[in-house]
Amino acid sequence: MCKELTCRICNETKVIELFRRDAKSKTGHQNICNECRKQHRRENGEYARQRAYAYAVKAGQTTPMVSAAYIETILTEACVYCGCDFTDGNVVATCDHVYPQSSSYGGVNIEANVLPACRSCNSTKHDLFAIEAFDKYPERFKPELLRPFVQRFIGGLIGRKLTDIEVEQMIGHLRDEAAEVRRNEAKQKAVQYAV
Repeated sequence: MCKELTCRICNETKVIELFRRDAKSKTGHQNICNECRKQHRRENGEYARQRAYAYAVKAGQTTPMVSAAYIETILTEACVYCGCDFTDGNVVATCDHVYPQSSSYGGVNIEANVLPACRSCNSTKHDLFAIEAFDKYPERFKPELLRPFVQRFIGGLIGRKLTDIEVEQMIGHLRDEAAEVRRNEAKQKAVQYAV
């Protein structure tokens, strides 16, 4: 026999599998369906707060260095990589660490290192540095957004707007830095395999 529940948000009766389990509830499930719960989380910033907490825990911090307010603010913008609008219901907004928190780059969980990205771009980028993602996946990471990205990221780090010449120089510096990190990774792997 299939049990059903009525969602208190959308007032639709749905099969019980579409509701999150809750041992404290009389029915054993929450009274909000998964779809309404996701929508509520997106609209009220709970997702952003959970991401900030998860980043803090991963970095061994007790409190997030990236505030929930900052995350909520940037998640109202557009993806810095592909330009998609976060107001589209099909796009999931995430926070991306420009310098990944992987061992190669050692990116830190601070506001200057966190920019808005859609889930698709964030997943594609994974542990690449942003400039590598722009070079490797030009169909997803739009080349016309590279200069605005550098302007925003580096400008945010130094606290002022960069000139066009400085943006071009920084693009070169970022590529050089990424190449150097990859060379060092290769050297470390070679040493590990030699031992």
